[in-house]
Amino acid sequence: MTIHSNGYRDIHHCDVLIVGAGPTGLTLAIELARRGISYRIIDKCAHPSIYSKALGVMARTLELLHQAEVADTLIAQGHQVTGMQASSYTKVLAQVEFPSLIQSPYPYVLMVPQNITEQVLIDRLTALGGTVERQTELISLHQGDQEHSQVHAIVQHMAGDAQLEEEISARWIVGCDGAHSTVRHLSGIPFEGEALAQSFALADVQIDWKQDHNKLHVYLNKGYLTAFFPMLNHRHRVIIGMPPEYVISSSKDQSISLADIQAVLDICLPIKVNMSNPIWLAKFAVHQRKVKNYRTGSIFLAGDAAHIHSPIGGQGMNTGIQDAFNLGWKLALVCQGYAAESLLDSYHAEREPIGQQLLRGTSLFTKLATTRHSVPIAIRNTVAPLLSSRKVIQKRLFRLLSETGIAYDRSPIVQQGKGWHRPMLHAGERVPDGGYGQSPRHTLLLFAGEHPVIPSPKPPTLEDDIDEPDHRSLLTQVAVKWKDIIDVHILLPDHPLMTSLPLPSHIHVDADHDLHQRYGMGKAGYVLIRPDGYISYIGGLSDEMDLIGWVHRSFQIPARL
Repeated sequence: MTIHSNGYRDIHHCDVLIVGAGPTGLTLAIELARRGISYRIIDKCAHPSIYSKALGVMARTLELLHQAEVADTLIAQGHQVTGMQASSYTKVLAQVEFPSLIQSPYPYVLMVPQNITEQVLIDRLTALGGTVERQTELISLHQGDQEHSQVHAIVQHMAGDAQLEEEISARWIVGCDGAHSTVRHLSGIPFEGEALAQSFALADVQIDWKQDHNKLHVYLNKGYLTAFFPMLNHRHRVIIGMPPEYVISSSKDQSISLADIQAVLDICLPIKVNMSNPIWLAKFAVHQRKVKNYRTGSIFLAGDAAHIHSPIGGQGMNTGIQDAFNLGWKLALVCQGYAAESLLDSYHAEREPIGQQLLRGTSLFTKLATTRHSVPIAIRNTVAPLLSSRKVIQKRLFRLLSETGIAYDRSPIVQQGKGWHRPMLHAGERVPDGGYGQSPRHTLLLFAGEHPVIPSPKPPTLEDDIDEPDHRSLLTQVAVKWKDIIDVHILLPDHPLMTSLPLPSHIHVDADHDLHQRYGMGKAGYVLIRPDGYISYIGGLSDEMDLIGWVHRSFQIPARL
């Protein structure tokens, strides 16, 4: 630090201060680092966690992590689960195979311990020149009176044996610091919800059984729940759920033992399953809580700091990572001067409904799984096999599980042109291939039709006035004015295009019309894709001027250019 003898304190500045270096905070730091944004990421722990914690990485998360160039590394250290079976004691309620249910490069659930996920993200951040400031704790923060003012934070960190204080002035602060978020607490933001009556426990163990190691297995019985998540090296994560009156019998301090977990397994399973070699045992309560506002002025909350819920479905870490991807590119555009601060309001508009749906869904499934009443159990055991055997229901459920069904169709920052028509995809939908390349910018896809006319862009001159109305064609404007924000890809249906046009783009031949079919483009049109792989704008070629207007309203040229 730097508190001088006269009481004067040095103030250090950055665009974004990230509090918490779990998967959510690390992902946000990577997204900012990829775009050259000034940030700092702090964590009060001296070292990353050694525990496996969150385990399942879903398809949509892997698609996004591919854009951050870490998916392949993560996949190499995980175990791919391609199916699921749920049973009520001896009765099979559902049995599905994942690869047939989804169009994604990752049609499975990747089982990889959270400590490995964090290390992969840390390595990527390091490669980008970033570092986590550990043993650094947020102890106070103050936001100015104006709605979008700077945030002044005091952090305390260790320097040898001494505790030093530092003041940081940031344009934005993002709390990624978990369920007990200091950012949320210091900001006075309510965390509303309730604790579930059931208690839960987990164990990472070896299991001696003959079940398929590539499948998730869930067993229910008499209000008890047991779920088996396969891991590498023939290990499993076992999660048990117990009714509130269940008493842990093996220890006076209410900690959990392997014998306690074995007792619940014996209740849930129609077969004897023996566990051995535990490397982690933990008992935990489950809360269903969420903040009302993901943004309060210059303060944002993401991941468990904004929402916590039942572990059923393995959605927690994935939702936090996707919060970070949603917020990262928006913060970057605003920090770089390419977008107005109002863009940041869309973070709450888009992600809060996802958190709300998540709490409702996990609460419902938890109650259905752990009900002890005979009538609901009889209905569940009768209806579930009938519904789960239908392909359309399987696809819908896996879209929820994999999070590939998330869409922002009601977002204020997506739009469909007047030339939109079926079977085109809707604005706000996830693009069908999960993303377009690894660019940190927006991507404009021009489905050019049979005889595209592509003008040559007028080179920019010193006499150009960017404040004057710009009547040049869309491609010309993208090539000249918006090249730092939008990449262009021209897709031809069946023949190459010979042109000397110096566009910052690629020309592709979609000879089998695969991309045309995926995007619902019978002939020609525009698709503008956000950096997080969702459609910003979609329409026909007749919507060129409408799209130009949309781009001008959405982006701006920084004064420094």
